[in-house]
Amino acid sequence: MAIDLKGTQTYPEPYRFTADVTTTEIILPPAARKISFYSPTKKLYISKNATDGGTLPTHYWEIPADRGYEMQLGSGMQNPGSLFVSVSTGSGEVFILLEEEA
Repeated sequence: MAIDLKGTQTYPEPYRFTADVTTTEIILPPAARKISFYSPTKKLYISKNATDGGTLPTHYWEIPADRGYEMQLGSGMQNPGSLFVSVSTGSGEVFILLEEEA
C-alpha cells in the first residue's frame, strides 16, 4: 500500500514502516530535496520505475542491511515524485528521513 508523504510541510521528516518483497510506493513531497533510507536487518531495494505492490523492476539500487543510503532529489521536473522500496526476504522495518535542503 502506497505511503503518501506529499503533504509534508516540516523538515526533517522521519517515517518508519514495514516493507516486504513487493514494492511499496513512497509518494514524495515536492519540497523534499534529500531522502535517506535505512533498515537494521534487511537488504533494501530502491527503484524509480515500479508499481505499488508489484515486483522489483530490472533497474534498482541495492542497500545492504544495517547501512544507510542518502539520495539527492531534484526539483521541479527533476523530482521523481515517488520511489519504490522492497526488502530482500520476508518483511522488515524501514526508516526514511526526508529533508528539504540538500
